[in-house]
Amino acid sequence: MSTPRLDDLEAKAQVIPKNAGLVDLLPAAGPDDIPLDVPGYAPDIHYTQLEVRKAKLKVDLSIMPFIVLCFCFLQFDRTNIGNALTDSFRKDLKLKNSDINLAQTLFTVGFIITELPFNMTSKYIGPERFLPITMVCWGTATWSQVFLKSPSGLCVARFFIGALEGGYIPGFVLYISRYYSNGELGLRLAIFWASNSIAGMLGGPLSIGLLSLRGSHGLKGWQWLFLIEGVLTCILGVAAYFYLPHSAVKPKSFFGRSLKLFTEREGKILVTRVIRDDPTKDWRLYGHLIAGLLSMVMISPMNTYAPSIIKSLGFTGLQANGLNSVGSAGALVWSVSLATSSDKLRERGVHIAAGYLLGAAGLLWLAYAPAEVGRWVLYGKLSVPRPCIVDLT
Repeated sequence: MSTPRLDDLEAKAQVIPKNAGLVDLLPAAGPDDIPLDVPGYAPDIHYTQLEVRKAKLKVDLSIMPFIVLCFCFLQFDRTNIGNALTDSFRKDLKLKNSDINLAQTLFTVGFIITELPFNMTSKYIGPERFLPITMVCWGTATWSQVFLKSPSGLCVARFFIGALEGGYIPGFVLYISRYYSNGELGLRLAIFWASNSIAGMLGGPLSIGLLSLRGSHGLKGWQWLFLIEGVLTCILGVAAYFYLPHSAVKPKSFFGRSLKLFTEREGKILVTRVIRDDPTKDWRLYGHLIAGLLSMVMISPMNTYAPSIIKSLGFTGLQANGLNSVGSAGALVWSVSLATSSDKLRERGVHIAAGYLLGAAGLLWLAYAPAEVGRWVLYGKLSVPRPCIVDLT
């Protein structure tokens, strides 16, 4: 047997000096474990913690804010019916509560029907391509509500808005997961879901301004609300189509020009570290999915009727829309704080349970509150459950 040459051994060895700040890399996995043909995957790459932080910061500053903005407009378009109900919307369309409930049920049915096929389509052609197209489509359906004349028209419109929004949330969660490891996703997804709260905070003041346009150019306040928010959604969808990169290593290219958000090395670092981290192997993930579904059962009716409930306490329509933003501000602080704590402690169950218990307590108090309680107390209790429930997602 021949003795191995020293230079052969040195070629195979990877000598990493101590205190060099290099990230410990996992051993190269076989082809059955890691798809080695993924663009940007570099099994032998070495990188420092500083490089990782810089790459993640670029994602945090260049991609996450844009996705949050898109999610805000999804939330505007699916909840602005609640703001419209504080205007003359109910009277103009001769709506009963049963009509509104049916329209919102059809919205949810459409959302559920398309969620899986839209998500599969997103995975096949890329969420950065497909989801901006759906944004333009549901934005068009939103501003088309300007022409509503009857309850049946509302039901049709709400069904199509829900159906076109169906794949957005899972599609962009998939997109975000391309850039962060499992241990980093908690806070980022909390920021993503905080878009609900941001939209709630901004939706009230925005609706006050848009509803105050009633009578201008012969349009009602609710017509201006649907028109402007729908058109802005379409514009944002076009911008998203041109801006969001295919991946960390593949920017969008148009007319021979590319918008590069990351260097080649940063792209390889982001891709490689995510591929080595597979959260789907943890069975507890699916319990969290069920918890998220149950939380939406509670929060959806609140989003629809909260402005009307606040108005019924004796406030004007404009006051109700403004006051409805306060609960969303609390939800923003609560959800991000809880996610930060959850990531730091690497624990999910207790944090989720805390939201369930506090949210349930607030809803029970509302249901059985004494009749003589003042309107500000009732309003305060209405604002408590929403922040607590939002953290479950």
